[in-house]
Amino acid sequence: MACGTMEHGHLRSSSPRIDKWMAAIRDHGFISRVDLIMPLKRFVAIPPEVIRHRQRPAHYRIVGSSLGQLLQNAELFDILQKGTLTIQMDKPTFEAFGLPGNKELVKGQQIWSVSLDLDTAKRYCKEEAHKQEKQRICAYKGMTTEQLTWLLSHETGSILTIDLGNDVNILECIAELQPYHVITSPPPTIDNGLSFWENGSRRELQEVGLQVYEWLSLLRLESPRVQSGDSIDTFLSRYKAVGGEYSEGEQSDVCRISWVGLIGSTWFQALVDDVLAVHPAEGWLSVSSNGFDDVNMSGKGSELVLLRPSKRDDQYMMWTLNDSV
Repeated sequence: MACGTMEHGHLRSSSPRIDKWMAAIRDHGFISRVDLIMPLKRFVAIPPEVIRHRQRPAHYRIVGSSLGQLLQNAELFDILQKGTLTIQMDKPTFEAFGLPGNKELVKGQQIWSVSLDLDTAKRYCKEEAHKQEKQRICAYKGMTTEQLTWLLSHETGSILTIDLGNDVNILECIAELQPYHVITSPPPTIDNGLSFWENGSRRELQEVGLQVYEWLSLLRLESPRVQSGDSIDTFLSRYKAVGGEYSEGEQSDVCRISWVGLIGSTWFQALVDDVLAVHPAEGWLSVSSNGFDDVNMSGKGSELVLLRPSKRDDQYMMWTLNDSV
C-alpha cells in the first residue's frame, strides 16, 4: 500500500518526471478487467463520452495456429512486423531449444527470456537464411510449429484492419461492459488527511488501508456483505463495514462500471487520465485493474487499485498485489 500527493500530470505525457502512482499504472501490462467505482451522483455528472459511450477495447482470438503460420499471414504480419517477440520459459525448455537468451530472477523465480525480431522470425520460418544460421532455424522451427491459441490486441484497444472473411479460426472480441448499481452500507474512512498517512503509526495505516481495500474488493465482487440491510448470521460472516463520514443508518448509492477482456495498458491509461480530469473533486473515486495472467512466470503485478478520496483531488491511496511472493 502507498499514499501521497497526486500531481496534476497526464499518464500519456512524455515527461520523465512522474509520480509513483503514475509509474505503477504505466508499468501495468495487458489487463483482463478494469473496475471503476464511485458514488452514483458523481457518475451521472460525468459526460457520457468519458465512460458510457467510450470505445470498448477489442482483441482477436486466433485458434489452432503456430507462430510460423501467424507470421506467414500477410495481413497479420503487416501488423506484427514492427516489434520484438519475447518468449519466457523454464530452464528445461530453454535448454531444449538451444537459443541464445538471458536468465532473469523475478520474485525469487528463475526464468529464461528469448527475444526474437519478428522480421527475422518470418525469414526463419521461410528458411531464407545463410548456412551459419541453420542451427538457429531448427530451434525456431521447433518453437513455432506447435498449434496454439493466440490473443492479439493493440495497446490502445483499437479495432485492427483484419479481413476476417470466412476464417473461423480468427474471432473478433469486444470487451464486455458490465454496469452494477447497489445501495451499500457506509464506506470505511477514506478521507484521512495526508498528515495521517505521513505521521500515523504502522498499525494504524495497515488497519485503515485493509478496511478500505476490503470494502472496495467486496463491491467489485458484488458481495451482499456490503449491501444495505445485509442481515447474514454473524456465525457465517463477521464482516461489518466501518463507516467514515456517514452517520449510523445512512446509506450510500454506489455504482461500478467494469470492462472485461484483453485490455491494453494505453487504453487503461487514457481512461484514468480522462476520469481524473473530469470527475468532481467532491466525490471519491476508485479505479482498479487485474493483470492478464502471463503463466505466472513474469512476476508482474496482477492487481492495482487506485483511490482518490473525496474533496481531496491532490491525494491518493494505492494498493498493488503480485502473482508471486
